[in-house]
Order: sequence, then structure tokens, then C-alpha cells
Amino acid sequence: GVDWVQWDRYQAFVEQLLKAIGRGEQHSDLSLVAEAEGERGVVTIEDHHADPGFLAVQATIVKPSGGSSTIDLRQIGPGRYQGAFPLEGKGRYQVMAAGASLAEKAGERRSERVVGGFIVAYSAEYLRFRADPLVLSHIADRTGGRVLGGREGGAELYGVAHPPRASSQPVFAIVLVILACLLPLDVALRRVQIDVAALFARLRRKPAPTSTATMGALLSVKQRIAPPPRASSPGAPAPGVRPPPLPMSPPAPSSAPLPPPPPAAAKAPPPGGSMASRLLEAKRKRQSNDEDKS
Repeated sequence: GVDWVQWDRYQAFVEQLLKAIGRGEQHSDLSLVAEAEGERGVVTIEDHHADPGFLAVQATIVKPSGGSSTIDLRQIGPGRYQGAFPLEGKGRYQVMAAGASLAEKAGERRSERVVGGFIVAYSAEYLRFRADPLVLSHIADRTGGRVLGGREGGAELYGVAHPPRASSQPVFAIVLVILACLLPLDVALRRVQIDVAALFARLRRKPAPTSTATMGALLSVKQRIAPPPRASSPGAPAPGVRPPPLPMSPPAPSSAPLPPPPPAAAKAPPPGGSMASRLLEAKRKRQSNDEDKS
């Protein structure tokens, strides 16, 4: 740039360039505070005018990627306006806010502008570019390792012979649990006797065939093989009626007078009488026979 500096119009060119790109001083009653809160940026405008009023405030944000967005700031207090927008990564955010009064005062309308911005820096872990040798040496002492300088070769890194390490653990608790599990099995083997032969015989035994005969079939067979009924004598019991058992010893003689024999007409049962009448007649005959024998 030697030839550029020796140019006779160099001084005038520089003065005009600085005036064109320089930021001119401008009085404003608005103050801007922009900051990052978590995943969003917050813009706060405060109005310090002697006669403040209601303003319509908008802010234009230029993002690190080069894009821009415009947001409306709402009033959250007397002379205080605030708005928020999402962040798009780390870098510089430029904020330009403009406020205009909603009503004219003294024949003119108030309009002011203010410029600001903020920077979203990298995380603190990226700001430290060297290791902490004190912490590394402390870790090496606690774990039995070593601190490397960064110039070690493969033989120095992987050729170190590590001493064998062994660890032991008492097995008393494990053996005690195993013995507790084997104790019921030992008692069962000594107390319970199993007849293997009888068990196998029961398993090989065939089940008995079930009878399918019904009561009706049994009654029909009984009627076919039953003998024909015999003619009953006057003193014999009716067929199908079990005679009463005979006394084991003759009854003792009684001093009471014997009743007169029943008439002959009463001895013969009426033809076609009922079962009860036939039983009563058989009983009378047996009593009369016993009296004759006595």
C-alpha cells in the first residue's frame, strides 16, 4: 500500500470513507438491553423521555447466519417494552429498535431509534485449550497410572508389563446357603421310603371295564330267569312277602284262658283281598298252630 498512501487525494478519500461508514452521534431517550436467556434472546427497551407516552416499538435482529427477523415489543410496565426471539446458534446478534408515539403531541409525532446487540459465546469447556497437569497427576497417583508427555511411541505406550492382579472373596455365605438348601433333601431321602415295584405295578395295571348295564336291563333279565309263581296254600305266606322269623324258644305257658277259635268263615281270606289282609290271616294261622302245639 505504499503507492496508495503517496496518492495526493489519499487524505480526502479517507475522510470521506470514515464519514460514510462511521456511526453518527444521535440523541435518543430509549435505552436497549439485549441478552441471551437459555434458548431465546430477550430485548428490553426503556423510555426515559420527560413526557413519556405509549409507543409502538419494533426490533429488527440480524443473526450470525446473516438472516434477519422483526419482532414487536409489548409494554410490560411504565415506559418498559420487551420481546423475545429464538436463538440460532452461537455468534453475534445485532438489534436495531425503533419506537414511534401513538398520538401526536404539540403538533409533532415522536420517533426514536436505538441500536444494540449481544454475543452468544461458546461453552466454557471450549475456552480452555490445555490440560490441568495437577489433576492428571492426582488421577495417576490414585489409579496407579502414569502421566504421558505426548511424545511416547508405541513401545512405550503398549509395551508396559502390567503386574497380575487377583482378588479373593469369602465363600462361607455361599456354602451356608447351599447346605440350607440340601438339608430338606437329606431329610426326605432318609425318612421317605418309596416302593418302586408297587409303583410300577400300579402304573401297569389296566383299569377295570365299566359296566354299561342299566337298571332296566337288569330287571328284564330277572323277569326272564325268575321261576313261575306257585299256588299258595291257605297257611302259606303270600309270594313276595318274607315270613316273620320263628321264635328261638317256645313261649312260656300262660295261665290266662285261651281265646276261642275264630269262626271258619273268618279263617278264609276274602278272594281278591289286599296284601295287608293276607298278612293278618297268615299271622292268625301261625298263632293258632302254636297254640295247638302247646
